[in-house]
Amino acid sequence: MAIELNQIWDFPIKEFHPFPRALMGVGAHDIIGVEAKNLGFKRTLLMTTGLRGSGIIEELVGKIEYQGVEVVLYDKVESNPKDYNVMEAAALYQKEKCDSIISVGGGSSHDAAKGARVVVAHDGRNINEFEGFAKSTNKENPPHIAVSTTAGTGSETSWAYVITDTSDMNNPHKWVGFDEATIVTLAIDDPLLYYTCPSTSRRTADSTFSRTAVSRTCRVSTSRRRSAMRSTRWNWSRRTCGRPCSSRVT
Repeated sequence: MAIELNQIWDFPIKEFHPFPRALMGVGAHDIIGVEAKNLGFKRTLLMTTGLRGSGIIEELVGKIEYQGVEVVLYDKVESNPKDYNVMEAAALYQKEKCDSIISVGGGSSHDAAKGARVVVAHDGRNINEFEGFAKSTNKENPPHIAVSTTAGTGSETSWAYVITDTSDMNNPHKWVGFDEATIVTLAIDDPLLYYTCPSTSRRTADSTFSRTAVSRTCRVSTSRRRSAMRSTRWNWSRRTCGRPCSSRVT
């Protein structure tokens, strides 16, 4: 079959990666304890930024422990998770003899948990050694339930994670790891957990939707990508917010 050379760039080859099992809908977080038990969790490391004052962590811990699963809490994950957050969590996992991980929050908690799984699977090697594509040599790592409490991350369903390298404190930088070994075991997205978010958080969902749509339609031309993103975001925000989103597209 003949095809013009310029058409190849209009329809590039797309690579798809496994999508985790997911529970989506009102009340999904209520069965986290049951799901953890069914997955064989006995003693789990719960990783979060803390979500202090929301009551979410206390509620989830109660549901998990009710099913006989012990919980070890690591609530020191920072925004744009740092390499030392990952290493601390991995060390705690091993010290407490955990067998699984649950992350609660947004992309920072989920990414830090993915990093901790990689470190555990590689006998404590520094997480910064895994920057880039498919750097894991041991694909067997702890099972992971990711519970989102905000819209706009997508980390709970992707094979990517972002970590901040602080080895040079004068020049910290973020890097991305892409590894199918970090895909979570179960993703839980329950809108009831989003109620503590500010109303502006809906814009993050809008941004995620538009960028995802554009990544599947305009992977080559920057001008076309921006044009498509503006159109997608405008139409989507009209439906969800009642008016066009004024956020600048970059």
